[in-house]
Amino acid sequence: MHQGGRLSEMEKLQLQEILRNEQLCVNKCEFFGQQIQDPSLRDLCRHMVDMSQRHINELNAILSESGVSAQHQ
Repeated sequence: MHQGGRLSEMEKLQLQEILRNEQLCVNKCEFFGQQIQDPSLRDLCRHMVDMSQRHINELNAILSESGVSAQHQ
């Protein structure tokens, strides 16, 4: 995780882009997880959602420390 300090505008933009991509991953994995019949693949989708959600929380914390409002989840 980010160890304090100030983020440049470019870093903020990059983190916001990563955040959007993580949210897209959550949305797609949730969607496909509902469609999949195989329990092991459904579990994999759930794991991906959980992992991406942790990433989203960490990115929002870093951005919040830098004065950027958190994105929806």
